Amino acid sequence: MLSSLYNTNHIYIGVIYIIIGLIGGSLGFGLSVIIRLELSLPGFNNVSAINYNSIIMFHGLLMIFFMIMPILIGGFGNVLIPILIGCNDMIFPRLNLFSLWLSFFSLILICLSLLIDSGVNAGWTFYVPLSKMNYSSIDLLFFSLHLAGLSSLFGAINFISSILSISSFSLLYLFNFIELFS
Repeated sequence: MLSSLYNTNHIYIGVIYIIIGLIGGSLGFGLSVIIRLELSLPGFNNVSAINYNSIIMFHGLLMIFFMIMPILIGGFGNVLIPILIGCNDMIFPRLNLFSLWLSFFSLILICLSLLIDSGVNAGWTFYVPLSKMNYSSIDLLFFSLHLAGLSSLFGAINFISSILSISSFSLLYLFNFIELFS
C-alpha cells in the first residue's frame, strides 16, 4: 500500500490522474445538480444568493481545472505519450509523480475553500467587493489554483522534454539507419 504512494510508472500515474479527474467531475456534477434544483423551483430558495454565486464559480472551476485537465492532459497524456514515442517511461518520472500529488492536494484545497465561510462570492471574474470579502476562503482558493497551475507546468515540462529527447534520439537513429542502406 505504501509503495503505491511513490510508484513512478506512467500508466499508474495516468490512471490516478483519471481517478482524480472523475472525483473532481463528480463534485462539479453535484454542484450543477444544486444549481439546477435552484433554477427549477423559482419561488423556493434552496441556497442564498451568496452561496449560489459561489456554487456557480466552484462548479466551473472544478469542471475545467479538476476534471477536464487531469483526465485529458494528465491521464491520457501520461498513458499515451510514452507509448507513442516508443519509450518505457517519461524522462522525469519523479517530476511526473510530484505533479500528480500537487494536483491531488490542489483538489483537496479547493474543496476546503468551498466549505470555509460558505465559499467565495467572487463569480467568474474573481472580482469581489472588498467589504464582503472573506480572506481565508479566497486565499485558499487562489493557493489551490496556483498549485493546479504548478502541477500543469511540471507535467508540461515533463511531456515536452520526453517528446523532444526521445524523438530526437529516434530521428538520429532513423537517419543513421537510412544512411546505412543508401
